[in-house]
Amino acid sequence: MRAATDEAKSETVNGKPVSPRELQVLRCVAAGLTYGQTATRLGISVHTVNTYVRRIRHKFAAETHANLVRLGIAFDSRDSGETALPAERKDFH
Repeated sequence: MRAATDEAKSETVNGKPVSPRELQVLRCVAAGLTYGQTATRLGISVHTVNTYVRRIRHKFAAETHANLVRLGIAFDSRDSGETALPAERKDFH
């Protein structure tokens, strides 16, 4: 029942549903919090944080932690007026 509730309130970003909790976890990761700190802040277990991170990684093909941080920053930018997620940068080695 909980999943249905989250899904009903989810946003759609680039055609993919993102629940409010997924956004909270993503923002915590982007802010540099550890999974343990994120769990404490949101009142959930570290295992649950890992589950949300796995879902986000799958939805947006975020293979690295850096990709998650970029994604979180992009969501915050989108909320402040920008609408598109940034293109993947290939110039970092």
